[in-house]
Amino acid sequence: SYFFSGGLRNRTEFFLSPSLAARFRITPRMSLTLRGSARRSPASLHDIHDSSILTDYRSFSSGIDDYYSSSGQSLSLSYNYRNAQSGVFLMAMGRYGWNRSKFGTVQNIVGDYIFHSYRPQPSDSRNAMAFLNVSKTLDFMRGAVGLKGNYTRMENNILSQGVGTDYHSDSYSLSPSVNGNISSILNWTLRFTWDRSVLKISDMDSRRSDNFIYSGNVTLTPCPLITWTAGGEFYHNQIETGRYKEMLMLDTKLTFNISKRIEISASVTNLLNKKSYTYTTYGT
Repeated sequence: SYFFSGGLRNRTEFFLSPSLAARFRITPRMSLTLRGSARRSPASLHDIHDSSILTDYRSFSSGIDDYYSSSGQSLSLSYNYRNAQSGVFLMAMGRYGWNRSKFGTVQNIVGDYIFHSYRPQPSDSRNAMAFLNVSKTLDFMRGAVGLKGNYTRMENNILSQGVGTDYHSDSYSLSPSVNGNISSILNWTLRFTWDRSVLKISDMDSRRSDNFIYSGNVTLTPCPLITWTAGGEFYHNQIETGRYKEMLMLDTKLTFNISKRIEISASVTNLLNKKSYTYTTYGT
């Protein structure tokens, strides 16, 4: 329950967001969960004004002199599998949602500036999401190998330069990893991450960019008193078709474990003194 005073003239709003879930335990190690929900939520109070605010060096954001709410529904399905004896763990989830708002969004370009505002016309949007996380322990190297994956899709519409425009954006991420240790002295982790960003506007050709990250770290504990960690990331980012930017980042940290309650650490980041990071991503 929300109570608003001042400019909203002592207004009270009540919001109810029911959710219903059913879980099926297929086996002691395997379960399936189906969930559905509906919601109605209040607008951000930061958007209730009749002015234009400079939000960055080239963008203005205009509010609305009205209070409004948005509503939405979603369905999700998740799957879990755990086998501690064999060291196999898996979790997968998919979700789809619908949203509806009393106001639609507007984008206009005036000179060197972009103006974002609202129009008193209902708008609809949709979103989808999928997630995967699977891992397997490897006893021979006292570690594990894993894979994480993400997918997100947003479908929306906007009034751009007076023209109603539909667009959707997709983002993908895939990240395999492996880790291990040699007794209690040396621990290491290696990870590779691929990210893709895609934007499709009405009947225009879609645009996309790919980013690749190779990362790893090593932790050395020669004695209980000292712990030394070193690691880094190598970025291979797409700026435009056929053009990439690359960068290597290295960090290190030294920790003295004086007692169970006290530790002193010193760290150095960006050892190579890199001063420029470049990437491309697509959104509104």
